[in-house]
Amino acid sequence: MEFFIDNILYIAIVFTVFFIVFLFFKKQNSNNTVGSKKLSPNEIEIRLRAYERITLLLDRIRPLSIINRLELHKLSNSELKVVLIKNICMEYDYNISQQIYVSDDLWRLIEYIKDKMINHVAFVSDNLNSDDNAAKFIEKILIDKSQNNLLIKQAQKRLNYEVKNLS
Repeated sequence: MEFFIDNILYIAIVFTVFFIVFLFFKKQNSNNTVGSKKLSPNEIEIRLRAYERITLLLDRIRPLSIINRLELHKLSNSELKVVLIKNICMEYDYNISQQIYVSDDLWRLIEYIKDKMINHVAFVSDNLNSDDNAAKFIEKILIDKSQNNLLIKQAQKRLNYEVKNLS
């Protein structure tokens, strides 16, 4: 009886492993068939516009870009925090429809970058006095911007990769 139970256990483990491998290859195959579909010239043009808008989004959600674009140099730290977070959310919301034209991985990265930018603005603001001016805020943002820039560069590389693989 014990021999029978051991064999069933081994068979169940082998079956589970084969099932997981099957699902993995099935998903890989479905990803390949989606990417290999020929796009019409109109679809390519629409996707290129979406990639352009996402490139602009990545540039426009940078806190320093917002500060310079809206000339927010005279605001206090707490006012600047509110304006920056509001603008990051507005830029993201304006471009949210572009997610249907890009890969899921790229869109998750865009969402992650947006969340990181908001968290970064909140973190910098919370570590300054509420009456500090924008100059202090900008100084702190400049010191801490390297990780966010790496994420944006990674998203831009992913964008370039997807554009080059349009067919």
